[in-house]
Amino acid sequence: MDMCCFKKGADKVVTMSEGDSKVLSIVRNRSPPVGLSPEASLIARMMVNKLPDMQWVPVESFWEDSPVVMLYFRIGFEANGWEDFMQQKFFAGEHYLDTQRSTYAALELPYMSTLQLGALFLKPGLWKALLKKDGISNQGGGDPKQNGGCLIISRGGKKTMWIFREQKPYDSYPTQSITSALGIEYKEEKE
Repeated sequence: MDMCCFKKGADKVVTMSEGDSKVLSIVRNRSPPVGLSPEASLIARMMVNKLPDMQWVPVESFWEDSPVVMLYFRIGFEANGWEDFMQQKFFAGEHYLDTQRSTYAALELPYMSTLQLGALFLKPGLWKALLKKDGISNQGGGDPKQNGGCLIISRGGKKTMWIFREQKPYDSYPTQSITSALGIEYKEEKE
């Protein structure tokens, strides 16, 4: 699993058949979007697969009628293993796959070298953290060198409300930054 999208009005998402090459080529060859935030304009015309039916969807449809929070996961670009992820219900909302990593590259989400990855595995406790963090198990698929991130785009795509790029595999999203960007008051629970 690599991208999870939380969006209101999910019934309004435009989907296309993977076999419909005429529609896909028109979407890919349209002129660059105008009036979008820099990050939104980079990924607006890209296509991702909506789960579970694997239908092609233009990324620009995510922010058509509401703000969108897009979480980019570190690993798992294959079209397998996502069923288990969705059944665990760790994330509400819609789920998408970017098997070509085009949105990752456009947003410049860091990609580690083999040397950087090897150095990380020498850190104590990292194996345990990667194998079972927050109850989410890692099945070992995907590309462990790819870091993830979070992107929040306003309704209509005119403004990037917040962007976070993981620098290390164990970076986590600051919840307060996400809620602040969305105008939601966040009160940290005290133990």
